[in-house]
This record gives sequence, structure tokens and C-alpha cells, in this order.
Amino acid sequence: MVFSQNNDFDFDGKSFKKQIVFDDINFIKTEKQLELPKYWKPEKKWEVRTSTITEWTEILPTKVTGPTLYYEIEYDQVKEIRCIVTVNWYDSPCPDCFWEITMGYTDEPELAGHNHKDPLPPAIKSLSNDDITKPIESGRLKSGQKFTFGFKRPIYSTRIKWNGFWLILGGRQYFTTDVIDIKVKNLVELSTGTGYSLVGQTNTHPSNHWVISEFKTDLENIGKLWKQGCPKSDVLYYNDASLKWGGLFDIKGNWTSPHDGHDVGVHIDISKKRIRKGNREKALKTICEKAIVYSEGDDPKKDEVPHYHVIYRNSPNEVIKKLENDYRYIPCCFPNIPQKCIDLESGGQPIEEVVPTESDCL
Repeated sequence: MVFSQNNDFDFDGKSFKKQIVFDDINFIKTEKQLELPKYWKPEKKWEVRTSTITEWTEILPTKVTGPTLYYEIEYDQVKEIRCIVTVNWYDSPCPDCFWEITMGYTDEPELAGHNHKDPLPPAIKSLSNDDITKPIESGRLKSGQKFTFGFKRPIYSTRIKWNGFWLILGGRQYFTTDVIDIKVKNLVELSTGTGYSLVGQTNTHPSNHWVISEFKTDLENIGKLWKQGCPKSDVLYYNDASLKWGGLFDIKGNWTSPHDGHDVGVHIDISKKRIRKGNREKALKTICEKAIVYSEGDDPKKDEVPHYHVIYRNSPNEVIKKLENDYRYIPCCFPNIPQKCIDLESGGQPIEEVVPTESDCL
């Protein structure tokens, strides 16, 4: 946990005679009930940075509703987050009065597309790498003193609510909430269209086809081109892209990351085994017109069905290089399609075809 050195903390428990319990009822307060003394001015500033060596940058709320402030943080552009709280007394009859604050958080990854809580998400880590499992008590601070706390961005997208309990001036109590949405912004949902069908939805991740808008257009066009070239053949089967808010796509629901790349809306899987072997060259040339294609799932060490891993053609260079440097991904977009991109195999051994092998394309 990161704290300012300019404070007068009271961590022996004297200031907190009873446990503070946060719940939704406590936070339903009107603006009038939350009206503060004219001489008390609390200030909270949220900051983010991409790594421990970069500068902190302040972020501003996107919305304010009474005592609740809303923030949005771009998942793939932030690694650390902190809040600096300051209180100042102006024209106060008690300039030496102190204030106390206790902060606690709730975590809502279900909003990002995770419909599972067993096991529970890993605890959020403080900047000192400790689990944040208990409310953060600031102790007693006088006018002008600061209280700073920070945490590392979770590996999954989520909504974090920081609930503040304020105690000032002889027991007057106030509640505030800072809502922080950590997400890949502006993802859109792909719906079923011409020449393709959407598959792979599960109870754990019921919505699994979120992409950036440009990639959505490319995938729709791929389906149309496929239907034009192979009108008698089956549609292409689009499997996992990204979750609603992006971030970690833990296909096994255990908060680990075996599903590489499916985090920012520029990746999607297309079934390989459901394309006739005689049609795969045609299918690859069609997909390669609009995207970059790799054959994946041939590694015998991974419990994975062979498929095509497709990425947006204008993806950042680091995304493409990561795949090119990984032996598990076989690039397929060449004038002469590599045979490994056409064969259905695992560990170099053929896998039985599940559909007719002859072509039925034009």
C-alpha cells in the first residue's frame, strides 16, 4: 500500500470502535443529506500510469451523480492506479480539527462478461503487491494532510467501487463512492450475418463476440465473400473473439489466461475442422483478403481443437510480432498456402476429418 509520509495515522484501532460495513443501503443518500460544512473541502484525485517508471497522469470523472464519481480507464493502457485524498479547512471555528476516512472496495467483473465466481477473482493487489482484502484506514488527518492509496490494474476487466466512510466534526458521517470501470472502450458486438455463424457461447462467458468496429466490418465482409465463392458449402463458424469489456478471457473460468490474444477485440477464432478439407485453401484466401490468419491448436501439449486464429490486419505491430514469434501459430497468408494450414492434425499426426473432404465451392 502506498501512503503519504505527511500524515498522523492511528492504526491501533482507537479511532475505529466498530467495524464499518459497506452495503448499497448505506450509500443511498440525497445531496441534501450529504451537504458538507462550508468550511470543509475534501479533494480526491485519481491518477494512472503505464509502468513504475512512467509519470502519473490525472484522470477526470466522466460523470458525477451526487456523492458518486464515475471514471473509465482503458484496460491495455494502464498498469497502476492511485488516489490522493486531501482535506482542507476554510474559515473553520476549529482549524485543528481532524478527520477520519475508511475506504473499502467491491469488484464486479460480471459487468465485463465474466458470469462466474467459483473460484473468486484474485484479490486486487496494492502497489506494494499486498492483497487488498480489508478496508483501508487512513487514521486521523489534519487540514492539508494527504492520504494516498493505490492498486495494480487487475488482469481482467471489471468495475471497482471504492466506498468511503467519512467521520468529521464530532461524529458527523458521510459516504462517498468512486466507480472505476476498467475496460477496453468502444468494443462492439458481432451478430450473425451472411456466410458465418457465431458459436462458443457458454454459461461462464455468455457473450463472446466483441471486437473493434473495423474488425467487425471485415468479419462481415469475409462471410459475404465466402458465401459468394462457396454458396453450397456450410457457413464459417466464428468462435471466441473478446468479452464485452475485453481484458482476460479465461475460457476455463479460473482467472488464468490460456486464451492468448483475446483481450482487446482484434482476435477471433474460426473453426478449421468444420470447413471441408477441399475448401480450406479457398477459405484461407478469402479470409486473408481482409485479415491475417494463423493455424493454431496443433500443439499436442495443449488441450485445444485445431482452428484458425484470425487477427485484424491493422493490429499493432507488437500484436503481430508476438504471434510470429510463437511456434504454436503457423502463418497461412501466402500465395502458396502451407500444407500445415490445410491439414487437420495435432503434433504432426492426422486427425480424422468430421465433414466431407471434397470441395463444393465454385
